[in-house]
Amino acid sequence: MLDASKFINVPSSNSFNIGQETSFTFDTIITPDSGASMSANQTVLARFQDASNYYALRTVGSNANVGLIINQGGSLTEIYGGNCNGGTSYSVAVSYDKTTANLRLYVANALVKSVSYNPSVTPFSAAPLVIGANSA
Repeated sequence: MLDASKFINVPSSNSFNIGQETSFTFDTIITPDSGASMSANQTVLARFQDASNYYALRTVGSNANVGLIINQGGSLTEIYGGNCNGGTSYSVAVSYDKTTANLRLYVANALVKSVSYNPSVTPFSAAPLVIGANSA
């Protein structure tokens, strides 16, 4: 279990750039913490280069809405939806179709939000992908 004390840190790679070259999908199963810790944001995965260049898939607040936050060069794109009760497992996916510029968020196999997304063509130059560390 990746629970902030145990996590995966994958070295920087252009394979983890989101949207610049190709469509992408992140697909995972999450089990948010229950109880008092449910009131805090819980990061599932993140790539953090600096304060103006990062992305994070996380649960947000006491309702545990799922959200993807993308900040590229100070241009912010956010997509939120789908509540996740603490202690219960959920399938979560984020999918970007470069052809249609459509960014979609799925929770429990249901589309909960869709937004237009036109990413910068400049990739992050150096930032590892961190999975399960509850940071960024």
